Amino acid sequence: MKDARRVLFIELNELNMDIVKEYISLGYALPNFSKLLSGGMVRTSAETEVELLEPWIQWASVHTGKSFDEHKIFRLGDITQNKQRQVFEEIESRGYKVGCLSPMNSRNELENPAFFIPDPWTLTHSDNSFASRLLASAMKQLVNDNAQAKLTFGSVWKLCLALLLIVPIRDLLTLSRTLKSSVTQPWRKAIFFDTLLHVVFENLVKRTQPDFAVLFLNAGAHIQHHYMHSSKVLSNLTGCRNPEWYVPKGFDPLAELLMAYDGIVGQLTNRVDYEYVIATGLTQKIYSEPEFYYRLKDHAEFLNLLDITYSSVTPRMSRDFLVSFIDNQDRNRAAKQLLQVTIDGIAIFQNIEIRDFQIFATLEHPKEILPTAEVLTGSGCRYFALNHLVIVAIKNGGHDSEGFLFKSDSLPNYGYLSDKDHVKNIFYYLQDLFPSATSAQ
Repeated sequence: MKDARRVLFIELNELNMDIVKEYISLGYALPNFSKLLSGGMVRTSAETEVELLEPWIQWASVHTGKSFDEHKIFRLGDITQNKQRQVFEEIESRGYKVGCLSPMNSRNELENPAFFIPDPWTLTHSDNSFASRLLASAMKQLVNDNAQAKLTFGSVWKLCLALLLIVPIRDLLTLSRTLKSSVTQPWRKAIFFDTLLHVVFENLVKRTQPDFAVLFLNAGAHIQHHYMHSSKVLSNLTGCRNPEWYVPKGFDPLAELLMAYDGIVGQLTNRVDYEYVIATGLTQKIYSEPEFYYRLKDHAEFLNLLDITYSSVTPRMSRDFLVSFIDNQDRNRAAKQLLQVTIDGIAIFQNIEIRDFQIFATLEHPKEILPTAEVLTGSGCRYFALNHLVIVAIKNGGHDSEGFLFKSDSLPNYGYLSDKDHVKNIFYYLQDLFPSATSAQ
């Protein structure tokens, strides 16, 4: 018969635990992180090529047990075109109930999930419950709305209704207090969103009692990327600080994140009914100078402005978007037009991937765009750039191959994993925690 073990797999995307140690050493009260770090920790590795150090590539490795050379999943959302078996289906096939909340770049192929709510960027279906379908739709809309700094009534209404169906009133009151504090400073929205996911996760786990449940949290990655130069611990390393219009003097977004995460980690790791595995996938290191990130305000409007013929456009994470075409002639003309678009003499769509009937594009302009700057098209038309672009953030940190892995003391030793092993081996460790019915007899 199957083992009675139940495990929570917590994906703290890109969180640098060495930075956490620095905050603890300076006297910040992070008791649950301190407890976690005092136990066993393994440092994992990922791909070494810069273009492959993306979380959607590394989490695909964690979930499939394959390196990039083996799974070939390069873009966020591309898992839907790939049929590699994921750890979720593997564990379910052994007779266990599986639940997933926002696992990055993962598709839902579970036959009978306890729950499955996809990340906001991957076009895969949720489980069939009305609440899950509503929450998945709300999350996707909220993330895209937030990138343009314009939350719509529709996305907020969907989220509120989904939460009423999943979360008890007492937890909603806690969330409302967190939401109130997030109004004044933009980084607190990311902390609120992860707090929301944690509350939803705890209630879904309580309701459905899965044997294996996955939670993906991304605020650590977001805040490290965009606010490390405002860290009281790290800013002296570079001498750079973010401008005060971006982060007011006296604020430390990274400290706020770690204090919020410490509470979440404590609630997840101090449970008596579940053991845990925590992984970061990869990590981040601070930049010596900031980079600016911009995103199109309205992708369809901008393509129409360029007189591009297309069938659909789908925004992806941050600056990326996917354009689909009826034929490859329209695709080729569109690629040529996009490559000719410049701001301040810089081609902003240099990173274009040509696919059959599709283009995957990334908007890149590393410097600050002033109000007088103009978009220049290949046909010679000029438009004020900031009428069509919105700043996503200033980037302070970049990806590093190293990651971190923790587990409950009661779980078996890392048979497949030792220091510097590839993150793909997390797959094998997780699946071995759940023996099949025949092997468990």
